[in-house]
Amino acid sequence: SGASGLRIVDISDPLAPVLLASDIENTTGTRDIEVFVHPDNGRVYAVMAHGGSRMTLVDVTDPRFPAIASIVTDIGPAHNIAVVPGTAIVYNSQSLPTGNPTQQPGSVGHIDVVDFTDPVKPTAEKVRFPTFILDPTGVPIPIATVACHDFAFAPERGLGACGALTQALIWDITEPLQPAIVQVIQIDGNSLFHSQWFAQNGDLLILGDEFDGVLVRAPCWR
Repeated sequence: SGASGLRIVDISDPLAPVLLASDIENTTGTRDIEVFVHPDNGRVYAVMAHGGSRMTLVDVTDPRFPAIASIVTDIGPAHNIAVVPGTAIVYNSQSLPTGNPTQQPGSVGHIDVVDFTDPVKPTAEKVRFPTFILDPTGVPIPIATVACHDFAFAPERGLGACGALTQALIWDITEPLQPAIVQVIQIDGNSLFHSQWFAQNGDLLILGDEFDGVLVRAPCWR
C-alpha cells in the first residue's frame, strides 16, 4: 500500500515473487494492512487504514482480482488498525497525541470500532474511555491518554492491549463491539508506549517504548 496503492504479491517461491495485482482503484494512500477470513461468508478480506479518516475493505479471495467491498468514512484519524481475532470487527486506534486539537477540553479519549459483519454496509461506533477505573481496593486509576497507538490480542483469555502513548491499557474484549478497559499500566521513565505483544498464551505482555517519540524522557532500556 502507500502512494501506489494496494499491491498483492505471490511469494509461494520466495526467490521468484510474482506481482498478482497492483494499481487497485481507491487504495492509494492506504497503510497498516491486515488480512482476515470473514467468519460468516468465508471470504478473505484485506482491511487497511486509508488516508486521514477512512478505512478500506478489499475482497482478496481471488488475489488476482481484488475488489473494493466498502470504505468507512465516519471514523477518526486512521493510523493503526487491528482485526479482533475470529471476528469481522476492526479497531481503529487513532493514535492521537495528548493534547491533540481534535480533543475538546474535558473530553475523554476514544477508539473507533468498525463492524464488517456486513462487508458492504459496515457500521462504526466510538468507544469512549472512562476518566478512571477502580483498582481492586477501590482506588481510582486515572486514564490520561486520548487514544491507543496500536493493539494486540490474547483471544484465548478474552484480552486486548494497546500501547497508548502515555499509558498502556488492558481491555476486556469478550464483547468485542463493547471493549472495556480493565487495567492501566504506567512505568516511571517510559518515553512512549508504542507497541505491544502478548506471549505465553496471554500470561505475558511485552511493551515497546518508542524512544525519541513526542514525549522523550529517557533511553529505551526496558
